[in-house]
Amino acid sequence: GSGRTHASEPNHPGVKTFSFRPTSGNNKVADSRTMDITADETGLSAVAITMNGVNVAGTLVDNSNNTYTVTYSISEGDNDIGADETLPISVTLEDAAQNSTNTLTTAPLSGVTPTIDANSPSISSVTYSPTSGTLKVGAALTVTINASEASLTATTLTVNGVDVSGTFADNTGGVYAATYTVTEGDSDQTDSEQIPLTVLLADAAGNTTGNYTTAPASTATPAVDANSPSVSSVSFAPSSGTLKVGDTLTMTITASEAGLSASTITVNGVDVASTLADNGSGSYSATYTVAEGNTDRADSEQIPVQVTLTDAAGNATNNF
Repeated sequence: GSGRTHASEPNHPGVKTFSFRPTSGNNKVADSRTMDITADETGLSAVAITMNGVNVAGTLVDNSNNTYTVTYSISEGDNDIGADETLPISVTLEDAAQNSTNTLTTAPLSGVTPTIDANSPSISSVTYSPTSGTLKVGAALTVTINASEASLTATTLTVNGVDVSGTFADNTGGVYAATYTVTEGDSDQTDSEQIPLTVLLADAAGNTTGNYTTAPASTATPAVDANSPSVSSVSFAPSSGTLKVGDTLTMTITASEAGLSASTITVNGVDVASTLADNGSGSYSATYTVAEGNTDRADSEQIPVQVTLTDAAGNATNNF
C-alpha cells in the first residue's frame, strides 16, 4: 500500500526561571543588574530581551549548561523602580532551527528585585544672604541651594574654598541651606568679585548632581575681608626730655594697611582717638597734649599706650 509522510511538530525550547542579581538594594545610574535565565536546552540565542524597557539582547551569554545571563546597565532617564514594584522584563529566545520560546514577561517578585533610581538630582540655583556689604572675620554668609528633589545629602560643599558641608541643612521641598563663617586668613573677595563655591549633592541611591560651581553674580554677593589689620610698632616724638602741661607728643603708628580708623587710642590714659591721621601706606599719627592733672611719668618709665584700629569691614587689630 501507499505510505504516508507525517509532518513532525517542532520542539520549541522553553524558559523555566528568571532571577536577578543582586536581589535587593537601591541601584543608581551606571549600575549594572544581571538577569539569570534557566532554559530547557543550550545553544539558544536572543530574539528579543528587554529589562526595564531597555533592549539588552546584545548582552546575552550562553553558559553552556542551559543557563543564560544578560546585563542591564542603568542609564540616566530610565524608569525608576520602587521597593514595591517589579522590574519589567520580556524574553524571547530561539534555537538554531529558529524555534522560539513563548515571550515571557513574568518578572521576579518585588521582594527579590532591586530598586532603581535612574534619575539623578540637579541643582537649579544658589543664592547668598546677605547679598551686599562686606563680611568681616566672624561674619556668616547663608547659602541657599535649590535642587530638583528633597532628602539629598552633601558630598562636597565649599564656599570661598572652605568646607562647609558640616553646616548643610535640608529645608524640605528641594531647598537646602549651608553657612559659611569667615575665618581669619580666608581669601578676600572684592565687591566686584564672586564668592566661589562648589556643591555636589547625592540622593539615597548615590546619584549625584555633578559639581555645581555657578556662584551668584557679584552684584548679588557681598565682599569678604578675611584678613584683619595689625599694628607692628609705635614711636614717640619727641623721644626724650620732659613734657609739661600744654606740650604735645606725636605718636606714629605703623600698621599693615592704609584706610584704617581709630577704635581705641589712648596715651598716658587719655583718649586721643579723635586726633588720628592717616598718612598713607599704613602709617598713622595721633597727638597727645599734656593736660593739668594727667599722670606724671619719670624718665625711667614708659608712657602707656593702647591702640586698636579697624578696617572698613570692621576687622580690628589686636590691642597694641
